[in-house]
Amino acid sequence: MYRFTVLIILALALSSCAAKRYRKLASQFEKAGLVDDAADYYYRSLVANQDNVEAKLGLRKNGQIVLDKKFGTFRQSYENGSTKSAVYQYKEATEYAEKVKRVGVQLFIAPEQKSYYEEALTEFLDQRYTEGMKALNAEEFQKARKTLEEIARFKSGFRDVDAKLIIARYEPVYRQGIDELERGLPRSAYYRFSKVLSGSKTYKDAEALKKEALDKATINVVVIPFTTSRIVDHNVHPKFMSSVNSGLHKMRSPFYRMIDGQGISPKMSLDEQLKIAKERGGHAILVGHISEAQLYEGRLQAERQKCYLKETKEYKDENGEKKTKVIYHKTWFTEYNKKHNANLSLDYKLVSTASGEIWSAGNYNNDRSANLHYAKYDGNYKRLVPGYWKYKSSNSDKDEVKDSSYSVNSLRRLFQGRQSIPSATALANELVADASRRLVKSVEKFNPEKK
Repeated sequence: MYRFTVLIILALALSSCAAKRYRKLASQFEKAGLVDDAADYYYRSLVANQDNVEAKLGLRKNGQIVLDKKFGTFRQSYENGSTKSAVYQYKEATEYAEKVKRVGVQLFIAPEQKSYYEEALTEFLDQRYTEGMKALNAEEFQKARKTLEEIARFKSGFRDVDAKLIIARYEPVYRQGIDELERGLPRSAYYRFSKVLSGSKTYKDAEALKKEALDKATINVVVIPFTTSRIVDHNVHPKFMSSVNSGLHKMRSPFYRMIDGQGISPKMSLDEQLKIAKERGGHAILVGHISEAQLYEGRLQAERQKCYLKETKEYKDENGEKKTKVIYHKTWFTEYNKKHNANLSLDYKLVSTASGEIWSAGNYNNDRSANLHYAKYDGNYKRLVPGYWKYKSSNSDKDEVKDSSYSVNSLRRLFQGRQSIPSATALANELVADASRRLVKSVEKFNPEKK
């Protein structure tokens, strides 16, 4: 809370400094007769601090001069019959007045200005409407869209602009969809009609054409159980096939439909599989082979390790002064190790039932492992120091104490290590999920229109 308060105070101080600096610059510009710059810097000062009375007075004075000049330019265009320039200049002037109003300064706008603007706007919109209709009738859709959108920005609901704008925006897309449908590109056509319907749900027969495109673009896939080699864990195959089927049914792509492959044995030849799948309405079969899937569940290995128990003792020297000495007692701790491992290797392909062409193919080869490594001690492990000793009850020149901070911290981390890891089955399940996800993604990415 203290930091937050300090930050707020600092922000306010900086804002106040900026407000004063801008106000001083504005005053200098005003003295030099640079009204536009003066108004701009008075405005900046008020953005930094709206309670600045001097800046408000300065902006009211100089901003009014700036606004009057803008309306003067507008009136000149109006009187010259330049309706387009007039409406844009009026828009610029009123936007400036609104901008200034947001910092607490109200400028004066003569009531007759709006009357002149309404007159100029009517003429301008009539001109642009005529131009827009001409472009639309000539099927210059991009030009028509630009013109009609300009009209809509100035006056929503003007004549039948909203309806004509839908035609200008979506007729080219609608026609592209029809063309792609006729050229055997139903996926592309589907997205065209989807775009049309997103802007106009009842545009011509776009809904029916979208459905037709989807029907023509849909690929019926028959999934055949993968073959396996001898070194495949018997639990992996059914889990993998279940994961693949689930993933394929959940694909976000609208262009795939899974159909029943019951009775099509993985032992059949590819030609037989393709023939039966085609008879059932399948456009492709998904086949594959799991070449390896093994699980290794390691045993927990325990090994006693030599170390020292550190003791600090206080004593008095011959002068009676308190001193401390360190004693290292030989002891053991138990170190544990365990490892689990799983691997998975397979390949797959999506094959056309019509031509036998491989539409999509891939392979997967990965493994997962988990290692357990920790230590236990029947006491306070934080007093242990790594090292080596040869004899428990006597000293040896090979005895070594490693009482550095690095060595001690390394040993302590061993006592803080995790004491459980995922099973080999859990690791295999991760591989199955990863492999099936990649397979499904590969199938989903296949686009027959971009082969």
